[in-house]
Amino acid sequence: MSTDLTPTRLFERVRAFMPARIILSAHELGVFGSLKDGSLKASELAAKLSCSERGMERLLAALVTLGLVTKQDEKFSLTEVARRALVPESPEFLAGLDHANQMWDTWTTLTEAVRRGGKVDASSFADRDISYFRKFISAMHAHASSRADEVVSLLELTNVQRVLDVGGGSGAYAAAFARRLPNAEVILFDLPQVVNLAPEFLSRYPGGQRVKCVAGNMLTDELPAPTDFIWLSAIIHMFSPDENRLLLKRCAQALAPHGRIAILDFVMDEDRLHPSAGTIFALNMLVAREWGDTYTQREITEWLHAAGFGAISRVDTSFEQTIIMATKHAT
Repeated sequence: MSTDLTPTRLFERVRAFMPARIILSAHELGVFGSLKDGSLKASELAAKLSCSERGMERLLAALVTLGLVTKQDEKFSLTEVARRALVPESPEFLAGLDHANQMWDTWTTLTEAVRRGGKVDASSFADRDISYFRKFISAMHAHASSRADEVVSLLELTNVQRVLDVGGGSGAYAAAFARRLPNAEVILFDLPQVVNLAPEFLSRYPGGQRVKCVAGNMLTDELPAPTDFIWLSAIIHMFSPDENRLLLKRCAQALAPHGRIAILDFVMDEDRLHPSAGTIFALNMLVAREWGDTYTQREITEWLHAAGFGAISRVDTSFEQTIIMATKHAT
């Protein structure tokens, strides 16, 4: 915690949810998209979005305070940053906003989740509807697409002819592998709901058209095999230690002799205090998953050894996540 934190600043942090909720509600109501073509009065915008005039006036005034909207002659317009980041048609649009609204719902259960030691909602992640997955995958794609080429450039891929991206989501990394390895086969393996969405994302990027999509559950269904390289990005935090042990054993079975695996995730120090983003994300897993968590390098290494991997190494990235690489023992 910062040494210059005072009671007043602490209370500002407590109230920090208010600006976030203002922006998310404005997005949810369609305010930013409705203002992209020009200025509107609060009454006009309220009528267009089926909202009360009083409510819209207050929301727009708050957006002015946040620097996202300006007001002149009773009309409201978007600021430049709002136009860039909050209009869906913009190339810089924050595609994770819809999923952030979904996260808002789960984070409101944090108090009870801490009491229980896990999520409050009894529904299964795999059974969510396509609307949920579209918002979730859009958010994951926004994170992954901007860094996929950088991350893949850090990997040792000599003699790799077949790549399996397990839980590959939108295919941001799968497409990056296809670009890096133009002669290799690249397979994206994920739940059926995700595989139905992935081609929509893959079609946007060079290499994406070469990616083969295979549907299945990574914990219960057979992984495409044999493969030379398995990529697990933002996967192990979704599962319990026992589930991760099972998953890594299944990955080892799918790999050819001397095949390699690479895991990208938050890798915590032994005190579980760093990286700092990982401490917050562990709570995100607490409210969202039965047993998800962020894990230490020692824990991940133990799972890899138990699954039959050796030559374990670590590669740090330019952001707060780490790659753990390992090689399957010859059998």
